[in-house]
Amino acid sequence: MRIPAALALLAILSCHRAPSPSAGDAKPAVRITQFYPSPPVIAPGDTTNLCFGVEFADSVEIDPPVERLWPTLSRCIAVQPKTTTSYTLRARGASGVATQVVNVVVDARARAEIPPAEPLIQFFAASADTIGRGQPVTLCYGVKNATSVRLEPNVMKIEPSERHCFRLILDTTSRFTLVARDAAGRTDRETVVVQVK
Repeated sequence: MRIPAALALLAILSCHRAPSPSAGDAKPAVRITQFYPSPPVIAPGDTTNLCFGVEFADSVEIDPPVERLWPTLSRCIAVQPKTTTSYTLRARGASGVATQVVNVVVDARARAEIPPAEPLIQFFAASADTIGRGQPVTLCYGVKNATSVRLEPNVMKIEPSERHCFRLILDTTSRFTLVARDAAGRTDRETVVVQVK
């Protein structure tokens, strides 16, 4: 018995359907990992830092506009609002948009009521400014009133400590930034550079 041409074509197409997208093809969701002002309350004429971090984003922006931004795990920018202001962070990626809002309060009483903040990082230093290729260098740090610390680049996990040292072996000139954060969201940074010759 001969199969009509239309039925034969339908049978062929049903056997060659395009594969359905798998769960592994899904794009990771855009995520705002942090967004906070440091400090959140300032006196008129003072500046504060807006700190943010995002993952899986292609672009980021803050409204009201501040300066040119790009996706990063950690960055702080200085702002000087004249009045109490709400800042909105938008992170856009293939999976959609993530949004978060923070407030910076401008209050004339802030200067009198809030004492100057003590640095969180007490010290951050290298055992040598210059080393030979493949030689070890010791980095030491100490923090006070910090709830978390991290090293950029993240070559190893570190914890808050009044004094802690660790050794690294470097092949190229390297720049390390210690970032400490307290319970109120205030951030302190110190950087050391080790030359490799």
